Amino acid sequence: MTSFANIYPAKEPLGLELADNIVRSKGKLRMDFQLTFFGELVFYSIFIVGGLSYYLGKRKTSNARVATLVGILLCLTPPLNLVYLFVLTLKNDEVPAVENQS
Repeated sequence: MTSFANIYPAKEPLGLELADNIVRSKGKLRMDFQLTFFGELVFYSIFIVGGLSYYLGKRKTSNARVATLVGILLCLTPPLNLVYLFVLTLKNDEVPAVENQS
């Protein structure tokens, strides 16, 4: 596999990871994606989606911990975690039951 930098050598390093991911295959340019990109996406989305799930779960469900756990588990498939946040956002706020003290 020949990297982009080997085909077109630069006087200075390009400093772009994207240039190393573009390779020539049978005369066509194609993009190679690394697994680390997906891993970083999942890692950072765990914190973002987890925090948003807890915040929305506290307002819209009776058990915020379960809502947070479901949101974190759905981070393994990034489109599903966004759908989960969308559905959780559309859900009506839960009104806490007030006991009558009279």
